[in-house]
Amino acid sequence: MDKKYISIEDFFVKSEINYLESFESFMNYLTEFLYVLSQEDAPRREKIAAEKKLIVSLVLIEKIHMHLFYRSYLYEQIFPDTDKKVVFQNKQNMTLRLLKELKHMIRHYSFQNTKNKEQCKKIISQILTYYQ
Repeated sequence: MDKKYISIEDFFVKSEINYLESFESFMNYLTEFLYVLSQEDAPRREKIAAEKKLIVSLVLIEKIHMHLFYRSYLYEQIFPDTDKKVVFQNKQNMTLRLLKELKHMIRHYSFQNTKNKEQCKKIISQILTYYQ
């Protein structure tokens, strides 16, 4: 029985792509969530609770970004001459576009609590620094 082995490099690339694709899906969800929340006539306390959930989601995204960019750094150290960097760059460009869209939604959403808005803006700005 022949077993097909995946190289460490291919495994690493596959895991990075999976992370970035899940980000895309999650950021699309958060953008839609903010849009729906802005259209809803929900009670104030429900909107504040939703805003806090948004903050927790953004913190999670920021922590995973920190992890991913550190992994990317390690990847470049291990495989300096790889041609697979293009895959990362294409996925990162899509993720960056979605982050900017989410930032735009946060900027224009009428938060019930200004501290929540400021915290969301700071977190999204921190995430965007990983792309500079």
